Amino acid sequence: AQIVYTAANKCTIAILKNVGSGFVTVRSAVVTSFAGKLKFQLAGSNLAAFVDDVQVAATADSSITAAGAVGLSVKAGVAVTTFVTS
Repeated sequence: AQIVYTAANKCTIAILKNVGSGFVTVRSAVVTSFAGKLKFQLAGSNLAAFVDDVQVAATADSSITAAGAVGLSVKAGVAVTTFVTS
């Protein structure tokens, strides 16, 4: 999942898919409140993004047929306080 600030008190949350050498957006949503918690959930082929424990975007992707990898990328100056995978 990705978060991009687009204006004051407004950001876009996106569920991305790695295709070849880049990423494509498979679902996105605009939110006007963000206290700092972004969660991404994958269960089978179902993907969901949550902001502050509220689901804001969800989709299914039948091309997911096996376990993959998880990673985190942030820009300079961004603080990450918790990163958990299971």
